[in-house]
Amino acid sequence: PISMWEAFGRRFRRNYVWIYTILWLAWILNIWLHPEPATSLEEFISRAAIGNIPAWVVLVTGLAFNGILLVTGYLTRHLKDAPGEVLTPDEETPIADLQGASLKKEDTGSFNWKAWCRPTGSRKQIVAFIITDHPETVAENITQDMKRGVTALAGTGMHSEDKHNVLMCALTVTEVDDLKRLISQIDPGAFVMLSGAQKVYGNGFVPLQA
Repeated sequence: PISMWEAFGRRFRRNYVWIYTILWLAWILNIWLHPEPATSLEEFISRAAIGNIPAWVVLVTGLAFNGILLVTGYLTRHLKDAPGEVLTPDEETPIADLQGASLKKEDTGSFNWKAWCRPTGSRKQIVAFIITDHPETVAENITQDMKRGVTALAGTGMHSEDKHNVLMCALTVTEVDDLKRLISQIDPGAFVMLSGAQKVYGNGFVPLQA
């Protein structure tokens, strides 16, 4: 699921910010050039009046409205709760081990303009192999919390000769942090191996239909 603020911010940054910018510039040029070019700032501002509404009220309302939209778009740029969130090119980095960071995090102290105009593309798909002493609990939590299917494979540790179930789960790179957090809470001693997948077809990924 996607929150209202995430959906609003994503759509605004990708589409409407440019539409509102063009409309704002067109309005400014219109009151500046018609019926003839304004010769002073006072004349320019006076043309912003609409009927009995003073010019300063129109300007303040327009600036406040567009300012709220820009601030909202900026503050929602980090919302990535939806599995369909598309990463920027610099974030699509190789997957590290369980203790390392799975994604290259953006510096929260700087503004990344790529978030405003990033292209739409496919999320990187991966397959996770999980070796844990609590396979039932881990599988149940992945199924309920992440809404991803899990398959258990029978395995034997060749060194210890212990029997283990190996869990296999297909997911996207944006869900790796959730997987790490979920497994570490249940079994801190678990092993997780992440392997890149060329393409995953099926429910929750690319449809099987051609």
